[in-house]
Amino acid sequence: MKDAWQPMREAGAVARAMLVKAAAEAWKAPVAHCRTENGFVIHRDGRRASYASLVGRAAKVGAGIDAGDVKLKEPREFRLIGKPLPRRDTPGKVDGSARFGIDARPPGMLYAALRMAPVIGARVAWYDASSVLAMPGVVRVVDVSSSVGPYAGAGAGVAVIARSWWQAKTAAAALTVRWDEEGVAKLSSQSIFRGFADALDNASGYAYFESGSQDADGVAKTVTAEYRAPFLAHAAMEPINCTAQVANGKVTLWVSTQVPSIAVDVAAKVAGVAREDVAIEVMLLGGGFGRRLEGDMVAQAVAIALRTEGQPVQLIWTREDDTAHDVYRPAALARFLPRGLAATAACWPGTTSPPAAPSATSTSRATWVSRAWGRTRPRPRASTTCSTRSATSASAMSSSTAPCRSVTGARSATRTMPSSRSPSWTRWRMRPGRILSPIAGHC
Repeated sequence: MKDAWQPMREAGAVARAMLVKAAAEAWKAPVAHCRTENGFVIHRDGRRASYASLVGRAAKVGAGIDAGDVKLKEPREFRLIGKPLPRRDTPGKVDGSARFGIDARPPGMLYAALRMAPVIGARVAWYDASSVLAMPGVVRVVDVSSSVGPYAGAGAGVAVIARSWWQAKTAAAALTVRWDEEGVAKLSSQSIFRGFADALDNASGYAYFESGSQDADGVAKTVTAEYRAPFLAHAAMEPINCTAQVANGKVTLWVSTQVPSIAVDVAAKVAGVAREDVAIEVMLLGGGFGRRLEGDMVAQAVAIALRTEGQPVQLIWTREDDTAHDVYRPAALARFLPRGLAATAACWPGTTSPPAAPSATSTSRATWVSRAWGRTRPRPRASTTCSTRSATSASAMSSSTAPCRSVTGARSATRTMPSSRSPSWTRWRMRPGRILSPIAGHC
């Protein structure tokens, strides 16, 4: 709400103005004679047109309208915002009639399960489809590695299509696959954090926001600390899934997604059709937390559906698939040191810049910054004393509590990281005496 309140109000007002203009032109009436209510544009003489019937015309006649041309409602005019309203989705979720992505059941639907690479970046070297084609219900085995890009959560993999999901899952587990792990076999949390430590020792950054100052002379105690935050999966409650059908040059999707337009683009690209030839039914999602901002499951499902001769197919990831192939909240390593001791913060993946020369006469200073969605916003959430007087630091690098330990200095201490999520492209860095922000990852 804090970020999107004004933009969303403006977007809604512009859309309303476009619809009103479209209706007014169709009726050859002044715009001032038209109003909107409950999904309709209504003329003062009683004529009505639904939003759906006006969308095509509105897209053409309203293209020149922008936020500066519309007047937003006054708070006293709000009919929904700030009013106690019943949740319209509650009854269906209570009685079981609500339909989530995994509940899609188009006629003739097949199921698919995956065997994905056990190591990030590994490739399919060879697989033996004959080892599972004789198993009950198995229809086909498909390599879907080329359907997703290099930065998706899903990596290389092979799908097994069957008449039930249990048959598909059982066959996928039994499938013989040889993986090419050259160049990636040694990747591990330990090697990543060793890289972080190297970046901390040899790189520097810059500050967006600074707060606190303390003369370095005469300091009785120096506190230093190291902060670690692990990779974290989104762990959405509803398993990752997508149902797709490719028939007669058209694609149909049934999917619980946070980004329908991106899902359509992904499906069109994989199927080799125009985006106008992709229809999507957006289902309820059982928890997204940002994981369903991705389109890798859509790409895989469409790639599989291309091989089912027009039959719809529902792809479901196992919990193990989801945990091992998420687009993770980034891991991070940061050190809090007084000015005069070189310090940086590192995140995966990250970039570094040449270290800045520490100043012997500068003050001891700690800072915290967050550069989120293109805006700089100081939001301090915790403090750490770095001298006998106060210099504070705060960081929002972890969406869970993470340990912090003293690494140098006369005083040992244990700290915890505050809880917060960061956008996928935020960047954390630190320079001597300054804690800065994280690098790449996911919300």
